[in-house]
Amino acid sequence: MAPSRESICPRDAVDFPSHRSGMNAMRTPGKGSSAAGSLPANLVRQHGYLMKKSLFRGLKPLYFSVNFHSAKLYSFADYNDYSLWNSQGQLLVPEGKRDGPGPLRVYHVVAVDQDTTAGPWKLVLSIRKKAGSTKVDKMVLTAESSDEYNDWINAFHDVLQRGSRANSTVSCESASSRRTFTRGEDSRYKDPTTPPPHSSDSSPMSARTGSTSRQGSKRSLLSSEGSRTQPPSTHEKECHGISRDIVLIGCANGSIVGVSEAKLAQAKYELSQLLQEPGTQCPDRGLPMACDDYIDWLHGRPDFTLTDLAYLKGRSRWHDAQSMAARVETLLRVFVME
Repeated sequence: MAPSRESICPRDAVDFPSHRSGMNAMRTPGKGSSAAGSLPANLVRQHGYLMKKSLFRGLKPLYFSVNFHSAKLYSFADYNDYSLWNSQGQLLVPEGKRDGPGPLRVYHVVAVDQDTTAGPWKLVLSIRKKAGSTKVDKMVLTAESSDEYNDWINAFHDVLQRGSRANSTVSCESASSRRTFTRGEDSRYKDPTTPPPHSSDSSPMSARTGSTSRQGSKRSLLSSEGSRTQPPSTHEKECHGISRDIVLIGCANGSIVGVSEAKLAQAKYELSQLLQEPGTQCPDRGLPMACDDYIDWLHGRPDFTLTDLAYLKGRSRWHDAQSMAARVETLLRVFVME
């Protein structure tokens, strides 16, 4: 009796794509040893196929991934390269010296726009040209469906908001003015090595995308709409409480440090009492009263009453006012205060 087909080629041994025409570059997600020893699942925020316009070939499918705590977008030839690179610890080497699996390009995403005029499901990304440069380029990527498009939009907004809070490069007001996305049940933490589930759609990219299910994305969008009516979270309160201004400690005139008149009057009284003791004097800052004739103060002449009081209260030794020790101590304490 001739052996059956399943005995020769087990069903799970080889995964043949259902559509081969025009998609030879998109290999089937690998199974087996490449998934072993991979990085934690919450490291990768989003991964999947997106269409990118090439110079002579029109739209070309590439596999992209973005990590949870970085605004860098990695592009690969297909899923196999991404999975093998991720399982080996995401090792990065300079371009042109890569020997093994790795990303074809690494893009630093600065912003993402939802431009409906560019076409359906198009992501307009602002890419930084060089590290440390303020010049950006535009890159347009096309998703295959509205669900994948929403998943990538959520991922980019989440990553950019996390990066702005970590680097303090964008104020909390501008970050919270963007779309607010809440943590979904399945769309946040995805296994970066598990092949995306096959769908009933006829397109070959939908069978290999790394986006979440349609039901999960709908729940995520509904939760994001409901979050607008909820009170601000603890993190938003902390963001609005962060001040971006740099002020002189104890400077009362024109600073954002709230100093009441009663507290300032009490400090002046205590300072006058300390100055009556022998061997005490306020540190010299080189700002005589005559300097107001040629200095245009932005918020008025600064008042150093609080810093002078802290200086005199913190002195541990009483040196001669004209001695070198007194000058050194004065300079050190002024440096620490200012």
